[in-house]
Amino acid sequence: MKWEITNTSQFRTDDLRAIFKRIVKRVEKYRGKFVRSRYRITVRNSKKKDRTSGRATINGSWMVMTLPPDTSKQNVAWLFEHEHMHNRGDRHKDYTPRLMRESHPANDGFYSYLDDLPLRHKDAEPKPVANVVPLVERRAAKARRALERALKDQKSATARVKKWTAKVKYYQRKELTK
Repeated sequence: MKWEITNTSQFRTDDLRAIFKRIVKRVEKYRGKFVRSRYRITVRNSKKKDRTSGRATINGSWMVMTLPPDTSKQNVAWLFEHEHMHNRGDRHKDYTPRLMRESHPANDGFYSYLDDLPLRHKDAEPKPVANVVPLVERRAAKARRALERALKDQKSATARVKKWTAKVKYYQRKELTK
């Protein structure tokens, strides 16, 4: 299965991938193999500090997870497993109470098999300094390009006027000779 993880969250993609793969492997032990050619997962930041949410297709191959910045590894694991079970075909009515609420008491210690995997924040990458062209220079360049196009159009229009003027004169002479 090809894993396509689009990660705009604050967590490292390699850490998330390791956690997701471990959960899939564990679920496969009691539910059977999860057969998909590719698995698309989008992980993004939540705008609200305590809001964890997700979406997934029933019997599908994609999911979207929204994580708050200070979430725990257990919350990430719970949300992934919850959405993964949708991808496997389960609906909420098929879930155990543990899968319906991340704060369910049965979840305490349930994800201890992930303790050896880290969930680290991405290193802050310095933003590249953009080559900023002053506004006046950008507008002047745009005006030059517009002028070049207009002159090209004018030249084309002049040629068309010349062509059609010649044709009109030709037919006027034809009419006079009749």
